[in-house]
Amino acid sequence: MSREELLVLRKTLKDLLDRGFIRATRPIPTALIAETLQNLAKAKWFTKLDVVAAFHKIRMAPGHEGKTAFRTRFGLYEWLVCPFGLSGAPASFQRYMNSVLREWLDDFVTAYLDDVLIYSSGSKADHEAKVRRVLQALADAGLHLDPAKCEFSVQEVKYLGFIVNAGKGIACDPEKQRAIREWEAPTTVKGVRSFLGFANYYRIFIPDYAKITQSLDALLKKGTAFHWGRAENEAFQELKRRFCESPVLKQWDPSLPTFLETDCSGYALGGVLSQEGPDGRRHACAFFSKRLSPAEYNYPIHDKEMLAIMRCLDNWNAELRSCGPFTILTDHRNLEYFMTRQKLTERQSRWAAELSQFDFKLEYRPGSEAVVPDALSRREQDKPQGIDDEREQGRMIQLIPDSAIPSSTRACINAMSSDCSEASTLPKMKVFEVADLQQLWDETVAKDSIFRAAYKAVRDRERAFPPSLGLKIQISECAIDAGKRLTFRDRIWSHDSVATGHPGREGTLAIVARRFYWPGQSQLVRRYVANCDTCGRAHIWRQSKRGFLKPLPIPDRPRSHLSMDFITDLPPTGPSKARYLWVIVDRLTKAVTLEVMDNMEAEPCANRFLQCHYRFHGMPRSIVSDRGSNWLSRFWKRFCRLAGVTQKLSTAYHPQTDGGPERMNQEIEAYLRAYVSDQDQPLFR
Repeated sequence: MSREELLVLRKTLKDLLDRGFIRATRPIPTALIAETLQNLAKAKWFTKLDVVAAFHKIRMAPGHEGKTAFRTRFGLYEWLVCPFGLSGAPASFQRYMNSVLREWLDDFVTAYLDDVLIYSSGSKADHEAKVRRVLQALADAGLHLDPAKCEFSVQEVKYLGFIVNAGKGIACDPEKQRAIREWEAPTTVKGVRSFLGFANYYRIFIPDYAKITQSLDALLKKGTAFHWGRAENEAFQELKRRFCESPVLKQWDPSLPTFLETDCSGYALGGVLSQEGPDGRRHACAFFSKRLSPAEYNYPIHDKEMLAIMRCLDNWNAELRSCGPFTILTDHRNLEYFMTRQKLTERQSRWAAELSQFDFKLEYRPGSEAVVPDALSRREQDKPQGIDDEREQGRMIQLIPDSAIPSSTRACINAMSSDCSEASTLPKMKVFEVADLQQLWDETVAKDSIFRAAYKAVRDRERAFPPSLGLKIQISECAIDAGKRLTFRDRIWSHDSVATGHPGREGTLAIVARRFYWPGQSQLVRRYVANCDTCGRAHIWRQSKRGFLKPLPIPDRPRSHLSMDFITDLPPTGPSKARYLWVIVDRLTKAVTLEVMDNMEAEPCANRFLQCHYRFHGMPRSIVSDRGSNWLSRFWKRFCRLAGVTQKLSTAYHPQTDGGPERMNQEIEAYLRAYVSDQDQPLFR
């Protein structure tokens, strides 16, 4: 509605209220953002006020206090005033604020819950006079303000997620673009792939997208060295600029269907607020990304995913409160049941109270479809940068106090952890205990230009290896350059060393990997340790002893002990489209009974067993079978118990236990392949 229409509507409502023709009821809608922004477009001065403890100014209706009861270890309590978290609280408080400011509402003041904005297009003195009138009305109503959150007589103000500037109009809040603007250039191929995955989601809105990303796409080709140059950086910056412009980033419209997509990685969280436009496509309205704090870094994955939702709700509080029901999309299925859980932690209880203030529906969608929030939560700049990162400190535990460490060992530790960045030449690295091997290592390193270039890049904390070196590292050519002189046994000398004492496979691999790398390293080391004669003779066998073989006893009479199995996934055939063949073998005579089955459920199997076996041979004493769900079902167990049949189940993933049916299955399948597969005739008649 236009400003003139709003004034007419307000006058009409006032007349009808005064005559007693109408009355205000609940729920009352919050202020429409579109109408509010329309009134602010021509204003020159703004004053923003923030009401303290807003909901507590409203008393609970007599007799309804019990609905707010909460229990503690110190007793049962009830709220006498409106608490935060009640679903009707926002509408009730909005109604209260409208009644306090009704005289000037949509004339020079607007209120959105506890945020009051006074605007005027006249002089500053006229604006200050209006501010005094509003302050007096708030004081008469007993409402208090927070001075730290108030702004008086300014020409630019942030309100309802928008920047309102006198003389310039309304602009999008830069915070909505912050996650994109602060996205640093990737330093690895994985980082480029993640960014392009994010960009591809919006490529239909970006003209000449393929032309812009041509240099970035080239980095993803197999066998290409990673080189971040001027062309790649210009493409990266151009894409970021396009993301912050229309039609990729749209202005918020509370009348459109709204979607909130969130995701949380192990170190950061991200989200995107999007709306479905007239073209049927989702357009982003705002992006959000935030690095986890050290405490949040240790949250379990369930709480991390919930934290992403709460941070996004808090960041876009004004937008999501003003729209209708919206949808939250998450790739963590367990969150669908968050609001129905009976036991919540203290943190989750606080979140549940905050969630109750929003009208939303939580939906699961696979992580493969969460391209945008996934990329925002996995920016390379947010990853922990080594063990010195404060987020990793909480996971580091020193098991031995400094006082218990010998001085010689402490000196070695300090030397290893010292920063070598000031060294102008390659340091002498003690790699081998054997003098000949150590000398060979020093000579090789001194002559190896590839090693020196790689060491310099790491020492200087370069963002990437030199272009001339990247290809050689990528295709695993930067290994031991003295491969012709260092034999395989010399490389893993540490396994046979007295200092290590023949460690196991993982221990040897860990020691060798500290100093060397060559293609197929893991397999070669494991094979060497497995064939080490000294390890076989000296090491203690720590696994449990092998049990004695317990073969199934030979039955004393025919048809008294049976084995059974199914042949599955056969082509559907016959009137009933049967696909299963039930193989029953007598363990004494090896007689075979074949039964065609429509399914393998326990109840049909029991009925067929009575028809094909019991009526001719009686009930057996025992049945050997695998651990299929049909044989483990409650029905089949009860059937065997009532019939006096002992169930003998084979070991999981060990078909040799029930070898008779398995061998018969092979013969039957070979028969079917020979006589049926090339002929156009049904398997079963």
